[in-house]
Amino acid sequence: MEERFAHYYVIHFTVSILLSEFIIDQFLPVLINHINMKENILNDKNNLQFQIVEGDDIAYLQYKYHNNSIALINIVVPKVFRRRGIASLLAAYAFDFAKLNSKPVLVYCPFAAHYVQNHPELSKQLDKEFHK
Repeated sequence: MEERFAHYYVIHFTVSILLSEFIIDQFLPVLINHINMKENILNDKNNLQFQIVEGDDIAYLQYKYHNNSIALINIVVPKVFRRRGIASLLAAYAFDFAKLNSKPVLVYCPFAAHYVQNHPELSKQLDKEFHK
């Protein structure tokens, strides 16, 4: 009986190590990339866009001001940026910007609406009159 438990723990330990290595190999580079990318988000005040630029490619979240609020209009992510979480980074940045500037948020962008659904803590930043 004790031998079976020992065998179980060896298997469990081995699986845990393999899973940890997989997570480190697969997700740590993505996490590091996100940290670096967030530092590179620009606020293009002339075009009212939060942007990530790599070479000639620009991913951006278009915004507008409406009264005292900020409206998130649209997110555009070129193919070279896809599958890297860039749209989520831009949405997170927009909500951080709004909070820092005490601006309620109007969400027109479908992706930003989806982002709020996945991050319900952000719903307190939404413009209460617009989002009833």
